[in-house]
Amino acid sequence: MATQKVSSQLLQSTSTFTINFHISSNSSFTRHVLSLVLILSSILLPLISDSASAGQVTLAWDMNSEPNVAGYKVYYGTASRNYDWFIDVGNVTQITLTDLPSGATYFFAATAYDNSNPPIESTYSDEVSKNMCTYSISPSNSSFGASGGTGSVAVTTQPGCAWTASSAASWLTITSGTSGIGNGTIYYSVSPNTNPYSQTVSSTFAGRVFTVTQSGAQTYTIMASAGTGGAMTPSGSVTVAHGASQTFNISANVGYQIVNVTVDGTSMGAISSYTFSNVTKDHTITATFAVKTYTISASAGTGGGITPSGSTSVNHGANQTFTITPSAGYSIADVTVDGISQGSIGSYAFTNVTSNHTISALFKLNTLTITASAAPGGSISPSGNISIPNGGNQTFIISPDSGYAISDVLIDGSSVGAVSSFTFQNVTSNHTIHASFVLGYTLTVNTRGDGTGHVAAAPSASVYAPGTKITLKATAGEGSIFDGFSGDCEGKRSRCTFIINRHSEINAVFGLKKFIVRTTVVGNGIISVEGTDSIENKNESKKAKIKQSKHYASIDYGSQLVYHFNPEPGYYIKKVFVDGKRIENVDTLTFVDIKRNHRIKVRFEAETASIFHTLAKTIGKMIVVRDEDDNNNPIVSSSDNRYVSLK
Repeated sequence: MATQKVSSQLLQSTSTFTINFHISSNSSFTRHVLSLVLILSSILLPLISDSASAGQVTLAWDMNSEPNVAGYKVYYGTASRNYDWFIDVGNVTQITLTDLPSGATYFFAATAYDNSNPPIESTYSDEVSKNMCTYSISPSNSSFGASGGTGSVAVTTQPGCAWTASSAASWLTITSGTSGIGNGTIYYSVSPNTNPYSQTVSSTFAGRVFTVTQSGAQTYTIMASAGTGGAMTPSGSVTVAHGASQTFNISANVGYQIVNVTVDGTSMGAISSYTFSNVTKDHTITATFAVKTYTISASAGTGGGITPSGSTSVNHGANQTFTITPSAGYSIADVTVDGISQGSIGSYAFTNVTSNHTISALFKLNTLTITASAAPGGSISPSGNISIPNGGNQTFIISPDSGYAISDVLIDGSSVGAVSSFTFQNVTSNHTIHASFVLGYTLTVNTRGDGTGHVAAAPSASVYAPGTKITLKATAGEGSIFDGFSGDCEGKRSRCTFIINRHSEINAVFGLKKFIVRTTVVGNGIISVEGTDSIENKNESKKAKIKQSKHYASIDYGSQLVYHFNPEPGYYIKKVFVDGKRIENVDTLTFVDIKRNHRIKVRFEAETASIFHTLAKTIGKMIVVRDEDDNNNPIVSSSDNRYVSLK
């Protein structure tokens, strides 16, 4: 079948039909759809690829169904749509073109013609192409260590044959020669491999496969662990390449907090991440956690307490109850939680605690009421409902009107008598006080002085009608004497009579009885007295020593005197008399509970050998004299506990 040069004129047609045009090269198969314009009806022509040998291509297509198709022509050349040759293949659907020179790309199209005379030919179909260039690369593979490096690949092809180069991995970078025409060189670099495993990539260089294999880096182990309450990422045995870095993130579970992170046994504190940089050895990293705790600060004002008080530590999610207790006489005024009032509650529970809190309690002093009232005839002050703070005091004054007297005062319904005032002390509950009055006058009798006694009124009444005659009788107590009346009834006698025409007040004065203890000294000696500074004599007053004279002491009823008998050198105590009765020779005499007059007499005489024995007995001896009552004689107890009556 002869190949002809393409004419400069193309047949024109007003009809169209389609050729399915297939070309195959080596093992690949490509299908193109070509549109042909004819006066004929539409036909379908498939085009298949050539055999695997270079310089040869096989075209095939499907026969159209139109009955007037007489044959087909195949056009080709080295420029798109600019064909140098064509072949009239007749009414067949396949042709093989051979001896196509290598080193160029060929473009193919087809036309169909009918059985008219002369035949009408369609325009060109869609175009297919076939690259007839051959490529080779050297080397086709390369190996690198973990540190990476650079390399180059030589591309060999025919002049005019274009090619490209592309990398299939990020760690393989083409630094020069990503495209070219004809022979050329591709330059590339391989990045360091920080991973512990090897890696391989196959890239396309000038249509050929170029394979690079890189070994893995030297590795180390970092043992990562986390305690209860949190996690470490990554964890367990983590492999890290030599010189690489590895970051560990530490996170606490809900309700927990990081306590410490330890790296190779050294504390790093409560950090949330740690990075090992430029790893050149094995390492360890551990994290510990603890339950989060929160502080609840509890305080209470005056008048009560809160339990627990102060700062209380509470675990995350736990509960804590506080009890508020007022002191006696106080009540809860308010409880605030985190600054918000909760009212006068007696307890508060924090539940599921997840933050710090505050709780404070305020108290107020209870207020109590005393209701004071008075019947006609007088008044009470203050009156009405009187507010008293718990534990406070309150005094009420009861005053009768003119011509009236206080009849009675009732405290909480119980009588306390016709008192003119009453004080509630340490008030802890509500009370009532009521005063009642009667027509008439009151009599008030006061006792005065250092003695004792009492006064009886006849007639005896709490209130007297005007003009009533009243007789008072004063009776002195033991050891006392009556010294007289004063006020609305006056006189020194123990009886006093008067007519009452107003509220009256009378004073009765009682004093202690006075007794005289007389002391006589005969001979050369001195008596020292303890218990009074009222010793008197005619020549020298207020001396506590008595020498060769007579003295006396004025003593109150029930008083005590102590006498010390001191003979001068060369003298001794010869005789001692009490109330005219001789007693044992002693150097100390004590009078206790004196209730009558007494006399003491002591005789001192010069010492002689015959009385030495008696003198010795006198030294260091004492005696006690005690009055039983006003009428009986005194009794004496000696140093050897013998009691002797002075009758």
